[in-house]
Amino acid sequence: MPSMLAQTRLLAAELLRGVQARGVTRLQRALAPQPIISDIRGRQYAYPQDLGISTTWLGSPSSLIGWTVHFRGAYELGTLGVLAALLEPGDSVVEGGANEGYHTVFMAALVGRSGRVWAFEPNPLPRQTLEKNTTGTPQVTIRHEALAAEPAESRDFYVPRGDVPNQGLGGFAHNFTQPTEKVTVRIETVDRVIGDARVSLIKLDVQGFEHEVMAGAKDVVARDLPYVLFESIPGEQSGREVAAMLRGFGYSLWRVDERMHHPYFSLEPAGKLEAASNYLAMPPPRARKR
Repeated sequence: MPSMLAQTRLLAAELLRGVQARGVTRLQRALAPQPIISDIRGRQYAYPQDLGISTTWLGSPSSLIGWTVHFRGAYELGTLGVLAALLEPGDSVVEGGANEGYHTVFMAALVGRSGRVWAFEPNPLPRQTLEKNTTGTPQVTIRHEALAAEPAESRDFYVPRGDVPNQGLGGFAHNFTQPTEKVTVRIETVDRVIGDARVSLIKLDVQGFEHEVMAGAKDVVARDLPYVLFESIPGEQSGREVAAMLRGFGYSLWRVDERMHHPYFSLEPAGKLEAASNYLAMPPPRARKR
């Protein structure tokens, strides 16, 4: 049972839910950080109604994603808007870094049972939430491997310790900003797993190793010219390498800026990928195949 002070702080943070003003999120994090609300049980959260998806996601405010959804209504709202604009029933998606499945569930609803989502998540802890959320969703295939440029039976992989709220920080390199544990994971490539299946979109959030994943997806990209939605952080070479590869295939690159009203995003020229953001790579219109 949380203390009276903790309950009071949590109530104050709850009263700010839905308030859109500068500094509100920072204030909520100060009032109700994850350790204070770690005893709150998981609950079902709806996606924004005007995106046309009636499904829900099961999460807990004790994680970064769950906290953001609980207090701010959605996680990476601009990304949801982009996915809703691009995906149709019957489409197929490869997701590298599925985490707790917040975007996985949303994409599965968009593509429907005639579509397919391959969700890769090598970190066992967030994968538990991913698996709970996709039970009874036959269009989702969960893969335990990490994606990279070449397949391997074993490779060192660093995952955040269990008490770290952001479990999405796992990667092939040690993240010194968070307590981590070393595990070994099997490595696969997009090209080997997907084979002859058509891919409509590749979504990546793999902590600076997006270039490795895309190096193992060249056959799929050349054949299907899928949309590619990926994260890039200033100072990291990975995003620029992905951009160079995709521009070689004739793609245009756009920065995804979040907006508070439908459709919840705008696209700005990516330039040199100088902002920490998600970026959308769009293939040449004349080459795009549905």
